[in-house]
Amino acid sequence: MKVVANLYECNVYGSAKTCSDLWKKNGIDYTAEDVVLYNKEIAEGPFGIANMFKEFIINNCNPQADMDIVIGDEEFSISCNRYRNVGERTKAYKIWDSIDRRYNVVLRTETKQVPDLEQFRRFFVTLLIHNRDAAVMDKVVNRVMDKHQFALPIHDAAVVSPAAAADTRQWYAEELESMHKNRKSILQGYFRSIGITAAAEAEWERLQGKIHNLEGELVVNHMALK
Repeated sequence: MKVVANLYECNVYGSAKTCSDLWKKNGIDYTAEDVVLYNKEIAEGPFGIANMFKEFIINNCNPQADMDIVIGDEEFSISCNRYRNVGERTKAYKIWDSIDRRYNVVLRTETKQVPDLEQFRRFFVTLLIHNRDAAVMDKVVNRVMDKHQFALPIHDAAVVSPAAAADTRQWYAEELESMHKNRKSILQGYFRSIGITAAAEAEWERLQGKIHNLEGELVVNHMALK
């Protein structure tokens, strides 16, 4: 259980923190053996593929200060929210003092900042995950509202009336199935919008070669949304 804790954050969200950092943050006791097991899971287990996917996006995206993003049927603009300081500039202002009846000089120092595009790379992993979470829930809640007139979404959960529970679970499962069915086109459009070019094709093919594809259609249990 200790090893599994925070695996998702480390390897899918693009966190730069080590497993021990995250365990300490969450008050989880661990041993050196736990760290070894964690690293083995990353190298050999299913989370290893998630880690490769994360690294593929981080290493191959081309961040810009302002970008137009495409994920599925959604298009929106984003701006870099990471900055680094590149120097300071001090400016003098003359302000009239009506009591002393003279001009006083006030100095104001400004720190010049520019977008830190290297740090911004990690955002594109989180962006994809949270966007898909929100897109699924938006579609489900709209259907629940149309039929049952009440739904309160909370990230990846929904507060609904008992009469709407079965429909909500069914529609949520259907949306997950739809996303799985269209996953290739969703990723292709997203990769293009974040600047991943054909130069990364060989690395993407190697990653795909490690995935054991599901045989037949994906059928999501309705209890995926509890």
